[in-house]
Amino acid sequence: TTTTTTTTFPSTNELASTASMTVVSDDEPVLLVLGRSSLFWLNGEGKVLTCKRFDCDLSCCKIYKTPTSMNILLCGSDGIARVLQKKKVLWAAGGLNDPVAVDITDQCGIKGLIVVLDGSGMLYCLYLGTDPSLPTLTKGSNEDHNMMEEDIKKLRRAITAATEGKLRTKKRDDVDLDVKISTPYPIEAETAEEHPDVMFTQSVTVSVSAPTGQCATDVNILSNSSFPILLSPTSIPLGDQDVTDDTTVDIPISVSILPSYYLPSLHSVLSLSYKVNGEPHTMECSADYPITLAYEIAAPQKSSSVKLTLSSSHPCITMNELYSDLSVSDEPTSAAGFQRIGTDEIVSVISANKSSRYRVQGPSWACIAPIFTATINALKQHYKDVEPPLQLSLSSMPSLDPFFDAIDTHYNFRVDKREKETELEKVAEQFRILQKRFLSSAKDISETTIEQVSMLLHEADEKVVYLSEELKGCDSRIERSACALAASASLFTTSLTLVFGLSEQMSEEVSSVVSTYTDTVEDIGWEERTLQSIVHFLHLHKHTPGQPPNLQQEALTGTDTLKKNISLFATFFKSPNATK
Repeated sequence: TTTTTTTTFPSTNELASTASMTVVSDDEPVLLVLGRSSLFWLNGEGKVLTCKRFDCDLSCCKIYKTPTSMNILLCGSDGIARVLQKKKVLWAAGGLNDPVAVDITDQCGIKGLIVVLDGSGMLYCLYLGTDPSLPTLTKGSNEDHNMMEEDIKKLRRAITAATEGKLRTKKRDDVDLDVKISTPYPIEAETAEEHPDVMFTQSVTVSVSAPTGQCATDVNILSNSSFPILLSPTSIPLGDQDVTDDTTVDIPISVSILPSYYLPSLHSVLSLSYKVNGEPHTMECSADYPITLAYEIAAPQKSSSVKLTLSSSHPCITMNELYSDLSVSDEPTSAAGFQRIGTDEIVSVISANKSSRYRVQGPSWACIAPIFTATINALKQHYKDVEPPLQLSLSSMPSLDPFFDAIDTHYNFRVDKREKETELEKVAEQFRILQKRFLSSAKDISETTIEQVSMLLHEADEKVVYLSEELKGCDSRIERSACALAASASLFTTSLTLVFGLSEQMSEEVSSVVSTYTDTVEDIGWEERTLQSIVHFLHLHKHTPGQPPNLQQEALTGTDTLKKNISLFATFFKSPNATK
């Protein structure tokens, strides 16, 4: 049974921007609310039982049990860690640096180790004292004293190592399984459970075996792909089936794609968890799919609205050599066309042998993105054993207008959905009010009034049904535009890497700033997250001096600020001092 209560605190200024609640007691339904500078104890009905105020801003806390009580580890802006039992401070120690999250650990078998995450993103494991709970005194012996002396020596060594930053735990030897993924092959058509209008017509086989002399147990495989690629099954537990060097397990995974959806990438990730000699291990591997999963071979087009010219350090090759696994033409050709399945959009790839360049062109960034990435991967595969190593680049950043169009389309669909949800709430409230009035006066109401109220109820009901159907359409439009946005974001980060020659580490950081994750949670979507990430990145790299940015995420009222910061982000790497 769930009950909802409303609690009014003594002062709203006492509450932090996000108040966290944790169950404090197993015996009594008590909640602990972390305020800005106070702790509040509430009962199960939401009533404030007591509170304690501190002379600093509170940032994080951790509830932990001892044999006799339940204590609170509390950190604040003054850098002091306190241990409280109810309202009484049992123990305190200073030396923390702007803590934002805290936890306790018993690594190395030592009590009193505290894990702290600070405001700069650094994670520390600190020794700030032993467990403050009082010991139970028992009659000692010489053997107990000797054991205690050994424990003290061990503890002192750990304290010294922690002080010098040399505290380490024993590293486990990683044991990676041998995973091979076949190329897709045709299968008998079967319907996708979650999308009845989609048929699985292709499959890949995942072959798993263990290194020589090793045995993996409790193997579980999770397959994850970028929407709209569909996989079945997505979770494959092997149960009692052990994996050894003599036993290879083959698992077929069906692959398909939602028609007419843009595709951010042509690969999926397989995550494996298993045990070797009782120790848990994890690993990941990727599966790349052919272009024909989402595109059909078509005649190339001479002109398109979006063009990207890729420069190569090696002479150009024919399309037959570049896409050797596809039948692009019966004769050697310097141009190939790929038509997106279910649409009339065509992406063309044209090679110019004299200038060692490849031009990839199409109607939009979203349509070009997977072909552009596949072309880069195909070139790297073709020249992987050739010296000198292949170098690919773009001479300049392409126009960002197609990217901005994808952003505006996605954002406008989000706004449209939000407005329709607000309108639906108003109409539903009007409908409920009419029902209440009708029921409260049903005994004394006249026939004319009944007809009027009935007509109003019918109109309100029709509006509710209409808006509900409209919201379904909004979800579909947002889903499709999100795929286009993710594909465009992928092309944007790839272009930055090729134009400015970014290192692998910086390329990964850029991809995390402008991510392909486009889900929206409580009015915070890709636009809000990307804006805050870019602002934080530019400030972190001293491109925008001044006070640290406010990273509180709020729903945007437009995309102009976001697009301005994306342009600023794209020009950041032009600076000779920029980290690449």
